Amino acid sequence: MTTKDVGEIPDFPHIFIRAPYITKAPEGAKILSVVEDRIVGVEYKNQLAFAFHPEMTDDPRLHELFLKKI
Repeated sequence: MTTKDVGEIPDFPHIFIRAPYITKAPEGAKILSVVEDRIVGVEYKNQLAFAFHPEMTDDPRLHELFLKKI
């Protein structure tokens, strides 16, 4: 586990299990989080994708961000 900013959300816990990282983001995608020079969070239009597991934390901020996108 590490703690990094996710876009505008500061100090969000990143819990990794066996998720692959994102090798490249399409044009127009916003990179939200990078760990060890690897993309682990992106936003594209109303979609969010993460290589870590925000549901395994007690921090609701990414879930709140997701709800704002729908």
